[in-house]
Amino acid sequence: TEAAAAEESGFPFTLVTKDDQEVVFDHVPETILSTNVNVGDQLMAMGLGDKIVGTCSNNTRVAPEYREEYEAIPEFSEKQPGLEAILDLDPDFVYGRSSAFNEDKNTTHDTLSSYGIMSLSSIEGYKLGADLEDVYQDFYNLGRIFEKQDRAEEIVSEMKAKVADVEERVKDAEPI
Repeated sequence: TEAAAAEESGFPFTLVTKDDQEVVFDHVPETILSTNVNVGDQLMAMGLGDKIVGTCSNNTRVAPEYREEYEAIPEFSEKQPGLEAILDLDPDFVYGRSSAFNEDKNTTHDTLSSYGIMSLSSIEGYKLGADLEDVYQDFYNLGRIFEKQDRAEEIVSEMKAKVADVEERVKDAEPI
């Protein structure tokens, strides 16, 4: 039955995002708007480049290993697209930093949800004092949304191993 399939898949579920707005995720997104390079790097690391249908705010470049694929994706000419431009692109998921989701452009999470578009602000993009735990949570959230929990865990484990390696190397160094 539909209910059993939904329960098995883990959908629907709700995530709380910027300004305590709640977004219901009812399926794995098929098309993504990446609203800046920071989240573009995360999406590419998760292996989701083939789902990205548009990018914007590319004021820097993604990591070299993703650059060719990411830069081949169409980019919006405006820094942050408004609601009409997003609707024209027809993504079912918008991911970005907090600046992408604002009342001026009519692109709050609540507004996008009212049009059937799931969205999420990266925690590190809106939380004052964000740290690595918040970045890890962003990957875990993406893993859940795209049913790629193993890939999210792999990325976070690699990041934690790099941090541990650096901490070990500097453990006897005098703080600067």
